[in-house]
Amino acid sequence: FASIALLLVMLSQKKLGVLAQYKPADYLKLSAIGFVGIFLSYLFFFESIKSLPAQETMLLFYTFPIPTAILGILLLKERLTPKSCLAILIAFAGTVFAITKGEPFAMQLTSAAGIIFGFGAALAHSAFSILDKKYEYDKLAATFIYFLSTLAFSFVAMLAFSALPQLTPTQLLALIFIGAVVGGLGYVFFLLAMRYASTSAVSNIMLLTPVLSLALINILAGEQILPSSVIGLALILAGIFMQSSGRNGLPEMNAENTGK
Repeated sequence: FASIALLLVMLSQKKLGVLAQYKPADYLKLSAIGFVGIFLSYLFFFESIKSLPAQETMLLFYTFPIPTAILGILLLKERLTPKSCLAILIAFAGTVFAITKGEPFAMQLTSAAGIIFGFGAALAHSAFSILDKKYEYDKLAATFIYFLSTLAFSFVAMLAFSALPQLTPTQLLALIFIGAVVGGLGYVFFLLAMRYASTSAVSNIMLLTPVLSLALINILAGEQILPSSVIGLALILAGIFMQSSGRNGLPEMNAENTGK
C-alpha cells in the first residue's frame, strides 16, 4: 500500500521518467538500501514490540540519531568531538534508565530479545540514514524503490516463514492506512517539509515525534506511561539535541520513523 501511494505521487509529479534514467546497478544499490532501512528496520521493530511494551520499543528506536552519529564518524569520516561523546553517553544513559524501569543497577529487563531487536531497528535505520545521505538520488524516486524492493523482500520472507493471513475489513482498512498514509505519504510529507522549511526547523519539530508517540501509546494502546520512560526520553532527547546543536539539524530523520 505504501508502494501504491508513492506510485500515485510519482505519477502526479510526473517523475516516472526519473526511474528510466537509472541503470541496473542503481536499482541494486537502492534495493540494498531499502533492504536495510525499510525491510530490516520494520522487521526488527515488529519483533521487538511483540515482547516489549510499546513505549520501550519506541524509546529504543528513537535512539537512532546516536548510532547515526557514530556511523557518520566511521563511514563518512565526520569528526568526533568531546560534545559528541557526552551526547552519546547521555542518550545511552536515558535508554538504560527507561528499559530498566528506573533501576539501572538491578538490570531487570522485560525481554533481552526485545531489547536487541529494538536496538537492531535503530541501528538499521541509522545505516539507512547514512546510505541515503551518501548517494544522491531523487528522493521521491529512491523512496518508491525502497518500498517496492521491500515489498519483494517481505513477500519472499512471508512465503518462507509465515503465510498471508485472512483479514477482516477493519484490519484491511488499518493496513491500508498504515501503509499508504503513515508509511508512503509520511515520506512525502517529510520531503515537502524539507523543501519548504529549514533543516534545523524540521529537525526540531521531529523531536516532538517520540513525545507524541508516548501520548498516543497511552491513548490508543492503553499502556500506562511509566515515569522512567518519561525521564529516559528526556535524557535521550537531551543527547540528541546536544549532538545536533551547532549543526544544520539532527542526523537526517527519514520519515520512516513517522510510521513507528
